[in-house]
Amino acid sequence: MKTIIYYFTLSGNSKKISENLSKHLKSDVEEIVDKKNREGILRFFINGFDAIFERYTEIKKIEKKPSDYDLIIVTFPVWAGKIPPAIKTFFNTYKDQIKKYALFMTYGLKPSARAIKIIEEITEKTPLSIASISAKEIDTKKLNEEISDLKKNLSII
Repeated sequence: MKTIIYYFTLSGNSKKISENLSKHLKSDVEEIVDKKNREGILRFFINGFDAIFERYTEIKKIEKKPSDYDLIIVTFPVWAGKIPPAIKTFFNTYKDQIKKYALFMTYGLKPSARAIKIIEEITEKTPLSIASISAKEIDTKKLNEEISDLKKNLSII
């Protein structure tokens, strides 16, 4: 199964997960880039409001088309219990090119069922698998456990 991992990150956590996952799956990786500056303390609050109100943003055009892959895995942080605008924009823009997908979320307090529901509503598809890890656990063995579980769920060994 030809697979690609797309990720969105500000802190670097989703990048770290995606690169680790890519080594296990021998897949391509590409970053989803938000054109809006989202770094800094003040931006933290603006980002939260953008997520709460489920806003879209402008993202850089991706180089590797989802339609060229059998499966895409999207790694992203949960913001205020929802998806970042860049993830919402990515799914809305490329939903017709996505055959199958899986999700890998990072979170501060808890995983978000609402984040998953937003993506399902946009794509009108259910993810094949969902993995999640707290930001505090990324540098622990928990990450490898989540990756192993995701691989099992996707039947990729």
